[in-house]
Amino acid sequence: MDNPFEALAGQLTSPAKAKIRAAEKRAAMKPTAQEQESINKRRQLRLHNKWRRERVMEHLARPYTREFRELKAVLQGLTITSGPHLVAYVRQKRWLKTAPYMTRAIVLSLIDASISRLRIRNGLAPIDDSLPGEEPSTFELIRDELDCFKTEPVACP
Repeated sequence: MDNPFEALAGQLTSPAKAKIRAAEKRAAMKPTAQEQESINKRRQLRLHNKWRRERVMEHLARPYTREFRELKAVLQGLTITSGPHLVAYVRQKRWLKTAPYMTRAIVLSLIDASISRLRIRNGLAPIDDSLPGEEPSTFELIRDELDCFKTEPVACP
């Protein structure tokens, strides 16, 4: 052996050799294009869910903290037959009609997510909007009540 560095390279400890083998093994196990796409979609969904939670928490820190907590308690107690009660609850809450656009949109989003989860738990399709001429669904009634397509608060009678 003419090169002393080659002689030294053969003297690696077994933990160091194990780390090198593990790194080579990880490098050889690159995900396929389909697996990478799935990984990216899951990452994007996690980021979106985090953003939504932050948005809701930001609005909970505003003037409607108590009302939001009350609404979340009502949504947690939903059953598959409590749609009319939820519509009545939304109709009687004046703050929902006078709240800013973003607050109404967040409330509608929370209600939509709760209804969808409840329907899935009960073996139904997550979305069940009515066809023309049919009775409107609970979500459609609440959406019309909150009137989230207007950007200024709605005046209450």
